[in-house]
Parts: sequence; C-alpha cells; structure tokens
Amino acid sequence: MGSPPRFRAAAGSWPILAVLAAVSILSYAALVAAGLWRDYERTVAEAERHTLGTVRLVAGLLTATVADIDHQAADLLTNAATTGVVGPLPEPLAALAATSGRGEHLSGPAPLATRLDPHRADRVSLVHDERIGWMVVFRRSPPGVDGRVAVAVPVRALRRMLDPVTPPPGGHIGLALADGTPVSGDPGAAPVAGAEPFADALARHPFGTVWTGDRDSVLVAYDSVRTAPLVVTMTIPRAPVVEGWRRSAADAARAGAVVGIVVPVLLVVLFRWMRRVQAAEEARRAAERANRAKSDFLALMSHELRTPLNTVLGFAEMIRDRAWGPHAIDRYAEYAADIHAAGTHLLSLLNDVLDLAKIEAGRMTLTPEPVDPAALADACLRLNAGQARASAVTVTAEITPDAGTLHADPRALRQIVVNLLSNACKFTPRGGSVRLVIDRRPDGGCRVTVADTGIGMTPEGITRSLQRFGQAHDPSIGSGVGTGLGLPLAKGLVELHGGTLSIDSEPGRGTTVTLDFPPAP
Repeated sequence: MGSPPRFRAAAGSWPILAVLAAVSILSYAALVAAGLWRDYERTVAEAERHTLGTVRLVAGLLTATVADIDHQAADLLTNAATTGVVGPLPEPLAALAATSGRGEHLSGPAPLATRLDPHRADRVSLVHDERIGWMVVFRRSPPGVDGRVAVAVPVRALRRMLDPVTPPPGGHIGLALADGTPVSGDPGAAPVAGAEPFADALARHPFGTVWTGDRDSVLVAYDSVRTAPLVVTMTIPRAPVVEGWRRSAADAARAGAVVGIVVPVLLVVLFRWMRRVQAAEEARRAAERANRAKSDFLALMSHELRTPLNTVLGFAEMIRDRAWGPHAIDRYAEYAADIHAAGTHLLSLLNDVLDLAKIEAGRMTLTPEPVDPAALADACLRLNAGQARASAVTVTAEITPDAGTLHADPRALRQIVVNLLSNACKFTPRGGSVRLVIDRRPDGGCRVTVADTGIGMTPEGITRSLQRFGQAHDPSIGSGVGTGLGLPLAKGLVELHGGTLSIDSEPGRGTTVTLDFPPAP
C-alpha cells in the first residue's frame, strides 16, 4: 500500500528544497566572490598607486640633483679651460676628469681621470675606487664649452637621498642604470639587467608599475631620472600587499561556511513550517468540505425522505379516515399503490446510501456470475419505463451480436445501469432520446454505454457529479433533482468489478457514460 498523498508530496519536495538550498548558497558564494575580487583589484591598484607615487617623488629629487651636478660640471670645465685650475670640488662630487676639445688633459688625478674617461660613449657608468669606493660617473659635453667632463659621485651620497623613504614591510627602494644594473641599495632592490617584463615596460614608458617574478609575485614601481639614464625602483612582494585582503577573504570564507550550514537548516525549518501550515489548511478545508457535505446530505435526505413520507402519511390518513366513504374501494386501492411506490422509493434511497457507505468502508461484497446482456437490457428498460414515460423520453437498447456474456454481480449491474438510465431521463428534455448499447471490447471484456441527447455537463460539472452528493446542474434544471449518489455509487460498483467509468459530455450536446468491464477470469 502506498504512502498517504501528503507524505508522498512532502517526500517529493525534498529535491526542490535541495535545489533551493544549492541555489541560495551558490548565489551567496557568487556575490561574495565578486565582492572579494573587486576588493582584491582595489587593494592591488591602491598599492600600485602609492608605490608609484613614492618612486616618482624620489625620482624628482634625483632629477634636480643631477641637474645641479650638470651645472657644477659645466662651471668646473669652463674654469679648467680658462685657468687650468679646477679648484675644490663641491659636494657631492668626489672626482673630476676634463679634457679639451682637442683631447688634452685639463684637470683631475691622472689615474682616476683615465678611468673616468670623459670620452666614453655611455653617459653614466659605475666605477670602483679603492679610496672612494663605488662611484656613479656622469659624462657631459656642456653647451658653449669646448671639451668634455666626467664627474664621479659616490654611491653612498646618492643612497642618502633614498634613506628618508621607508618602503612597506618586505619592500626595497633602490637606484639602477637604465639597463637594470643595480646602483644602490639591496641587490633585490632592482631587477636583473634586461629582465622581462621590466625592460619592455621601461622602453614603453618612463614610469609605471609591473609585476615580475614567479607567478607575478613581486610588484615593481619605477620612474626614470629625467636628467640621466637612471631609474628609481621600489619592489614589494605580493604577500604584504594583499595581506589585509587575505584576512577579509578568510573571514568571508568562514562566514560562507556558516551560511552554508545555516541556509539549509533555515530552509528545512521553513519547509517543515510550511508543511504544517499546509496540513492545517488542508485539514481546515477538509473539515469545511465535510461540514458542507453533511449539510448538503441532510438537506437532500430531508427532501428525499420527506416527500415519499408525506405521500405515505397523507394517503394512509385518507384510507384510515375513509375520506371518500366506505365504498370507494378502487380509490383506496390506488392510494395503497401510491403508498407502496413511495415506500419502494424510500427503500431504494436507503439502499443507495448504505451501498455507498459499504463501498467507501471496503465492506461491499460482490458475487460475480455470467449475465446475459439482452436480459440485462430488458430488465433495466422495464424498471425505467415509468420514468421514461413521465419524462416523454424515448429509451432504446442495442446489443451487438458479439457482445457475449457479462461477468458481474447481477444486482449491482442492474443498479448501475438503472441509475445511469434514470439520470439520462432526468436531464434529457421532452422528446429527447436515451440509448443503451452493450458490445464487446477488443480485450474480450464488455462495454456498456448509456448516451442521451440531454443538456450535457461542463468539465467542472462532471467532476462535481462524481462526488458524493454532488450536483452537476442547478436544481431548477431537469425534471427533478436527486441525492447526488447515483454516479458515485455507479463508479464505485464498476471499480469493485475491476472496471472503469468514464464520462464524455458537453453543454447542449448530451452525455455519454461508458462502463468498461474486464474479461471473465
């Protein structure tokens, strides 16, 4: 036996609940991921802007310093060419070598002047001296002066210009030649000479930022010194740049884990609450339907019982009181016949109610046996003849030659067909027709069809007519109104035989009720 419909519906809703939970969690994860990605890009962009701003500030100071060195070198070359004496070197110059336009040595220590070599093509180079240490050599041909000059500035003097700048944790600031050769600072402060993508980036633009290293793990901000082929660089590992973002991402991941647990729990709680509300609503509606059915039943039964009972009591009183005198025997006999008919109707009504109750309780027992279709049709037409005459409806029967023998309970079968014929006569206008057809089904079973030319039913009316005490039409339509038990009782009896009952009807085009009985076992 299957589970109750409510529990089957609840079980079938779990996949929907799982989908809702998955969609909710994935939507939350997508929103969080999008937010984290925006925060990550914002964090990286902010680090790039800040680092590049610092580098450009230092590069501006060095540009001014190199411009001063150029002016000093020009003045020293002019003085040497005029007087042959250089004089004391101003800060931050450590050495000088000058030559005339004809290549004559003008000033400077001869060994150092030879190493400074004012005539070399590169404007800036690194030279090491045992006394001074590493020096940056600037070579110039000052405008308006016949000659060349090379001045050396100690690296430590340039380094002092970088000391006030404090890079972020793990970062370094330094000075490099245009080819990437480190000039000052930690060896990690400048990229390797000619390294990609730093060299390409420097060739495209004199300042900017670029990510280098394994998996772009190092941020390099650079800016060129405008007055010399020097580059100020600052390097920062990615880890400290995104450290704050990583903490935010970890917090978001923990929050996501909580959401991943809480959302399904809340959905389950909400689902169960909705199921309880739905069950309570269904129970309320069922109670209302039962109450309406009870009221309808009492109203219908009171009408159905009162009418024949009034007939019985009225005619019985007239017979008892001899209303027509002691000799009106024939009239009293008619009254007795009416009393008998009313009693028969009451008995039939009570039998219908009891039979339907037995069917619904599963206590109806049938005794199937072979039934002759012709005898069945003849008996049902005779039982229905009085109503057909009263309704002025023509009732005919057709038994196909291959109809065979029905295998059913005779009493239940007659009750089904008579109920269907009675309903057909009741809702067929005067002058209409009702047709009973019995033939064989392709599988060897038997089909009984009752078709009329009556007022027909809507789909909603068909549904109501198959419910207990249901009325497909307004009580004012047809030649009368019944208890609403005929079709439900017929359907229940057919299904007890293992058959089916179907209705095909349209308003104004009549109704066809088809009973399909299975083959005899």
